[in-house]
Amino acid sequence: MAKKRKTQFTIQFTEGNVLHEAVASYLNSVGRVKAYIIAEAISQYVGEKKLYDLYEKTKKEEVKTQEEVKKEEVKEDKSKEIENNLEEDFAEEDFAEDILASLDAFGE
Repeated sequence: MAKKRKTQFTIQFTEGNVLHEAVASYLNSVGRVKAYIIAEAISQYVGEKKLYDLYEKTKKEEVKTQEEVKKEEVKEDKSKEIENNLEEDFAEEDFAEDILASLDAFGE
């Protein structure tokens, strides 16, 4: 199941880990620029090119997945349509009589 808001996260740092506590303290002191600081830090840590390459790959996979879902929905719709048509055809009361009459005609 996909996330509703792909740009929203909850982060919990580990209590007792000095680095985590220092980072949490710093982020709590910067106000509303936390996302900017985290994005810049990750970009520096991973490397900007690698980060953008990963982003592009992820976007392509999302598009591919969406296309597969649409194809599957179309298949399901067609299957339901065929099933409904068959049900309508077989729902006629004299359908069996027509078949028997056709068989009798070939048998004579």
